Amino acid sequence: MNFNQNNILINNNIDDINDVFLEIANFASLKKYINNVDDLIEKFWNRENLGSTGFEEGFAIPHAVSKDIKEAQIIIFKSNKGINWKSLDGKKTTVAIALLIPEAEHNTTHLDILSNLSRKLLKEDFRKILRQDDKKAIALEINNIINNIADDKVTKLENKNEIKKSLNIIGISACTTGVAHTYMAKDRMEEECSKLGYSGHWETQGSKGQEYTLTDEQIRQADVVIITADINVELDRFDGKKVLVTSTHEALNSGAELIEKALATAKIYKNNNSANFIGNTKTKNAFLKHLLSGVSYMIPFVVFSGLLFAILGGIGHSIHGVDYKFKGTGVLDQMYQAANVGFMFMIPVMAGFIANSIAGRAALAPAMISTYVATDNKLWYMYSGTFTTNHTTSLALLGALIFGVLAGIIVKHVNRIKVHKHIAPIMPIIIIPLFVTSVLTLPLVLIGAPLGWAMYEFNNGLKIAGNTNGVNFLIGFIIGAMIGFDLGGPINKIAVLAATGLIGSGNYYLMGAASAAIPIPPLGAGLATILYRRKFKDDFGLGISGLSLGFMGITEGSIPFAVKYTWRAIVPNILASALAGGAAFALHIHGYVGSWGGPIITLFGGVGSDWTFIAGSSILTGIVLFYIVIIAASLLHAFIFSTLAEKENFDLFKSKKNKVVNVDNVELDVEQNI
Repeated sequence: MNFNQNNILINNNIDDINDVFLEIANFASLKKYINNVDDLIEKFWNRENLGSTGFEEGFAIPHAVSKDIKEAQIIIFKSNKGINWKSLDGKKTTVAIALLIPEAEHNTTHLDILSNLSRKLLKEDFRKILRQDDKKAIALEINNIINNIADDKVTKLENKNEIKKSLNIIGISACTTGVAHTYMAKDRMEEECSKLGYSGHWETQGSKGQEYTLTDEQIRQADVVIITADINVELDRFDGKKVLVTSTHEALNSGAELIEKALATAKIYKNNNSANFIGNTKTKNAFLKHLLSGVSYMIPFVVFSGLLFAILGGIGHSIHGVDYKFKGTGVLDQMYQAANVGFMFMIPVMAGFIANSIAGRAALAPAMISTYVATDNKLWYMYSGTFTTNHTTSLALLGALIFGVLAGIIVKHVNRIKVHKHIAPIMPIIIIPLFVTSVLTLPLVLIGAPLGWAMYEFNNGLKIAGNTNGVNFLIGFIIGAMIGFDLGGPINKIAVLAATGLIGSGNYYLMGAASAAIPIPPLGAGLATILYRRKFKDDFGLGISGLSLGFMGITEGSIPFAVKYTWRAIVPNILASALAGGAAFALHIHGYVGSWGGPIITLFGGVGSDWTFIAGSSILTGIVLFYIVIIAASLLHAFIFSTLAEKENFDLFKSKKNKVVNVDNVELDVEQNI
C-alpha cells in the first residue's frame, strides 16, 4: 500500500459530515477504489453510529470496512471551515483521515493503520504538517506510517512472545444487572487483547460479586486500565495509572478500536478526583451512570420480594382461594408480609447508591434516610382535607431519583469546603450525615403529603389506563419498543426501571408489559435460525444461544445478531418487543419480579393477571396469557427478521439522482440517498 498525494481533498465550502462522506465516496468511485458509493457511505455511518471517530484538536479518523473496497486506501479531506464531528473536545474537525479497508483485511491492515495514526496524532509536529497545504509533506508522513507498519509486522513475527509481554492491559467489567454484559465484555476485551498481541486481564463485578480479581502485581505492571462498566466502580486502586472509562456496549461493539483509543487517549487517574472521574472528559452519560449504579444495587431486593411474593401468593391462593388477601396472623400471612421487606428497602437502597456514585460513601446516609421518609406516608404531616394517609402514597422511584441526586450533589459540594484539619475527620461521620440529612428530611415531613397525593393520583391514572382499551396497549407498546431498542442499553434500562419502580406501589401492569418484551429479541432471532435455517445456515449456534438466553430473560442474547445484521435485526427487535408489551398490558398481565422477564419467571409464579378464567387462578391465567404473547411475538419477530435478512443491499431510503459533485475538476452525476 502506498499513499498518493492526489488522495488529499480540499474543500473549504463543506461543513457537514454527510457531505464529507459523499465527497470521499465520489472520489473513491472516480479512482476505481470502490464500485458502490452508497455502500461506502453506509459503512462510514455504521462505524460512526458506534461512537464518534472525531479525535481532539480538529482531527477525525472515519473508517469503513467493506467487501466493495478493492484495496486499502487512505483519503484525507480538509476543510478550514470546520465540520461538526462530535469530537472528544467538542471542537470542529478540519482534517479527516478516512480509512477504506477491504473486509478481508479488517483485523490486520485496519487496526495497524488506525493504531499508528491515533498515536501519531498525539504529536504536535505531525498535526502541524497535516494542517498545512503541502501535499508532498503530508504524503511523506503518511507513507512513513505505512512503512513503519510493514517493519513492525516483521518485528512482531520475530519477537512474538516479547511483544505479548510488552503491553499489559487490565480492566474492570460491570453492567447494571451484573449478568450478561459483565461477562460478555470481559471475554470480548480479553479476546481482542490477545488478537493484538497484548496481555489482557479483566476483573468482573457482577451479581456474584467480584471475580477474576486484579492482583496488586497486575495493577503495578499495567500500561493502561480500561473500565468497561455501565455503573460507577471504585478506581482508587489505579492511582497514577492511565485510565479510560467507557461502557460495556462500546466493548462489545468495537473492542479492538477501544484498546487503541485507550492507548492513545487515556489519562492519569488521581485519587483526589475519584468522585468526578466519569471517563476522561465530561459526558452527558454521567447522570445515567449514577442512575444505573443505584439500579444495580436495588435489583437483588426487587428479585427477592417479587419472587417470594409470587411463590407465597400461589400457595396461599391454592389453599384459601383467589380472593385471599394475606392479612391474617397465620404463618403464611407473616411470611407474605416479610416478603415485603425487599420492596421497603429497594427504593432507599437505590437512592443511597445513586448518591454514593455521585459523591462517595458520605452521601449514603442522607440519601437513604431522606428517601425512606419519602416512601412512608405515616411520617408526613397530614393537612386536613385532601391529604390523608388513604389518599397519598409512596414517592417510590421518583423519591429515589430526587433525593439520591440531591444528596449526592449537596455532599459533593460540602466536601469541597475547606475546613480546619481537626474538623475534617468528623465531616463524613457527624457533620455531613447530620447537616445534609436534616436539610433533606425535615422539609419532606411538610411537603411529603402534597407530593404523595400527586403520586396517588398518578397511580390511579395508570390503573384506569390498564382497564381502558387502546390506552393500555399504547403504553405497553412504548415500553416494549424501548426495551427492544438497544438490548440492555440505556433506553432499555430506563423502561425497565420505570416498570420496576411502580411494583412497590402495587402497580404491576408496566412490569407485566416489560417482562413480556424482554425476551423477544433473542427468542425471535433464535427461532429464525431454526424455522428459516437456509437463510441463517451460519448462525445456528448463535440461534441456540439466543433461545437459551431469551428463556432466561436476557435481552443481550440478541446482540450478536444486531452487530452482524444491523438494522435488519434492530427493526424486528423494536417492533416485536413493542407488540409484546402492548399485548401484555392490554391483556392485564401482571409482572411481580422487577428488572427481569422471560419464560423463566413463570417457573416461580412471577406473572399473574386481573383475570381468573383458568382454574379460578390469577397466576395460572397470567402465565397462559404470558406464553401466548411471547410465542406470538417471537414468531412474528422471526418472520420479519428472516424477510429483512435477505435485504443486504436494500436501501432504506429511495434514491434520487439530484446532485452534481466536482472532484478534481471532473463533474459526476451521483446517486444520493435522500
